Amino acid sequence: MSYRHVQELATVRAEFEAARFAISYLERIWHQLAAIQGRGTVELRHVRDAARNLEITYTIRLFSEFEGLLYRHLIVRYPGLRVPRTTEALINRAALRERIPDHTRDAAQAVREYRNSLVHHRATPARELTLQNATAALNRFLTLLSDPP
Repeated sequence: MSYRHVQELATVRAEFEAARFAISYLERIWHQLAAIQGRGTVELRHVRDAARNLEITYTIRLFSEFEGLLYRHLIVRYPGLRVPRTTEALINRAALRERIPDHTRDAAQAVREYRNSLVHHRATPARELTLQNATAALNRFLTLLSDPP
């Protein structure tokens, strides 16, 4: 079991919490910052938009990290293996090689589908996931990967 990969995803969650705290704080004290130079064109509505989109932004980032972890895992753990180009095939290949149960693989694929619906506006609509649910699904997959040599 590889908890090393889970720890790498944990940093994304920690950054999300830090960003959420910072944006929330900024919203609360915005009126005090009106006279401060250096804000450029940033307005309160931009801060509110950032707050509203923060979880989506970090869900996309989380999945990107997961994808990179899987890619690196397959290269290191299975030298010479042809690593798939599509993320769907990447998840399937890792699940097959590591004997990850179908329901765990399917949960990771659901996160991929949700991420695709966020990033690619023409993508098939997907079941909405919270960052917490997406993290849990990806962590379950990652904990079943074998440790790298």
